[in-house]
Amino acid sequence: MGDSGSMLCGILNAVLVIRFIETAEGSSHILPVLASPAMGFGILMIPLLDTLRVFGIRIIHGRSPFAPDRNHLHHILLDKGYSHTAITLTLSSLAIICVVFTYVALPIGTTKVIFAQVVIFFTGVYLLQHLKPKIAKLKLVKGAQQEEAENLQKVRNLVNYISTGQKVADNE
Repeated sequence: MGDSGSMLCGILNAVLVIRFIETAEGSSHILPVLASPAMGFGILMIPLLDTLRVFGIRIIHGRSPFAPDRNHLHHILLDKGYSHTAITLTLSSLAIICVVFTYVALPIGTTKVIFAQVVIFFTGVYLLQHLKPKIAKLKLVKGAQQEEAENLQKVRNLVNYISTGQKVADNE
C-alpha cells in the first residue's frame, strides 16, 4: 500500500469516526449508541494505540518518533512466525472484537470504557511480546534451514555450470 495509501486510509478512518461521533447519539432506535466517543475510540483503538505505543518507545530511546523500526504489532507478529495473511486476519478480528466489546460495555460510561480499552490493549501487547510460542519459532527455524539448504544447492549448481558448462537441475 505504501505510505501515501496508509495515510489516506488513516485520514478517511479518522474523518468517518468523527462523523460517526457527531451523528450517532440518538440517531438510531435499533442499535442506540450511548457513548459515541468511546465507540469511535473502539473503532480506531488498535491503529491509534499501536502508533502511540511505538512513538513512546522511540521517544524513550531518544529517537525521533518518525524514525522507522520494527516495534509495530504486525512486526511483532511477523517475528513470531505468522504470515501476512494470518496477521491481517488476526488484527481485523481483534478490531471487530474491540468494537463488539465497546458496544456491550457502553452502559458503564465513556471514560470507563476508554480506560478499559487502553488497559486491555496494553495488557495484550505485553503478553504478546513476553509469551513466546514454541511452535511458531520452530516453524520459522525449520523454514530458514530449508531455505538455506536450497540456496546452497543453487550455488553448487551455478559453480558446477561455470566449471563444466553442464546445467544441473535444481532438485538434484
